[in-house]
Amino acid sequence: MDGVFSNPSYSSIPTSAQNVTEITITGLGTQWPSTVITADDIEKFALSLCPADAPWLQRLLNINAQTGIETRSVVNIWADSRWCQKEPPKAEEVDAVWRQYGIQLSKEAAKKALLDSQIEEKSITHVVAVTATNAGSPGYDQSVARELGVPADAERVLISGVGCAGGLAALRMASNLALAATHQNKPARILVLACEICSIHICSEFHQAATSQTGGIGLTLFGDGAAALVVCNSKGLCNGEKGLPKRFSVVDWRSFITPDTHAEMEYKVNSSGFQLLLSKNVPKLAAMSLSQPFKKLDKVE
Repeated sequence: MDGVFSNPSYSSIPTSAQNVTEITITGLGTQWPSTVITADDIEKFALSLCPADAPWLQRLLNINAQTGIETRSVVNIWADSRWCQKEPPKAEEVDAVWRQYGIQLSKEAAKKALLDSQIEEKSITHVVAVTATNAGSPGYDQSVARELGVPADAERVLISGVGCAGGLAALRMASNLALAATHQNKPARILVLACEICSIHICSEFHQAATSQTGGIGLTLFGDGAAALVVCNSKGLCNGEKGLPKRFSVVDWRSFITPDTHAEMEYKVNSSGFQLLLSKNVPKLAAMSLSQPFKKLDKVE
């Protein structure tokens, strides 16, 4: 993904990006849960559920101590007795808690992005949302849109199964929708949402690790939160005489799947929710995979 930055005074996007297919990010917002944990909290939680002398747990705690992650924001399941038992909560309980927190976090992030964009909820024409940590229906995007007051005829797209690349996948989809609206001579004001609630799967992760005697490193890395942004085409930028702020210009985009890497990172469904399988090869493979699409982006004029 390539972008052109404009300074905080909202000066004009560079001339090279000003054309009929202009796609602009006009506002951004983020929201995190108020509960903050450290690596020590993860260790205490693990020792409350698993035998301290288990070799797999010792390896996992060693990784946990070396991540360099000082704090993580998580939803407040730590005081919920269902998440403090030897057996993990059931999938329906996990789903209910995801919706309890995920919809609210996403709504607050969206409000910030809309305020930053100077766009009212009723002006949104599309909603693009992404998550890898929930698979319920109807999607959380519908709940967020309804609670915000987004028009019922706004076009919706919910993306699943893309993991850490989810935010960029949602931005790519929004850019394609904005471009399509331009060719239809229509305005596009697209609300983009990304929300992940990873902590609700921690009990299931520990239970599966104890069963298989292999601890997944995802337990030591990920927290919870939501982000939102607003993408507009040139027709959607009109806001009376004032116009809308221009934060970034989306110049071009690419999608590329590195062959034979599908098993390196998986989020599998089980009776307790999801289980993350994350290979230690992922950082190296991700770095190697960036070369080809970025070379193509370098050719953008």
